Amino acid sequence: MITMHKEGTIPNAEMEAELIKVIEAQRWKTAKTYAKTAPHAYIVKKWNPKVWDALAAAIDRYGVDQEFRLFKSVNTYRYLYIGDYRYWHYEIILNRTRADQSLSLHTEDPKPDKQQRTLF
Repeated sequence: MITMHKEGTIPNAEMEAELIKVIEAQRWKTAKTYAKTAPHAYIVKKWNPKVWDALAAAIDRYGVDQEFRLFKSVNTYRYLYIGDYRYWHYEIILNRTRADQSLSLHTEDPKPDKQQRTLF
């Protein structure tokens, strides 16, 4: 009998428990750039390559591709859902945010203030 698992999640409870231990032991840095528009935390590969590689491999293998919308920008990322969080990576950064946070944020482009104009 084949056991189905929810797309974008770890299919094995033992493997998920091991990843949760790794995740909980990792120190996550709160992102400042998008703190108000797309709050999330991140780790950089060089901070802990073994942890980064393990999580990135799990995302690549078990994640699900979904669109993320922020203002007028639309990007597709591979997300993995573990516990209360959604994880994704690109280049040397691995991110996480609350799983219940919408993938469509601030779809109305605000009039940028002076600080925002320098970031984009």
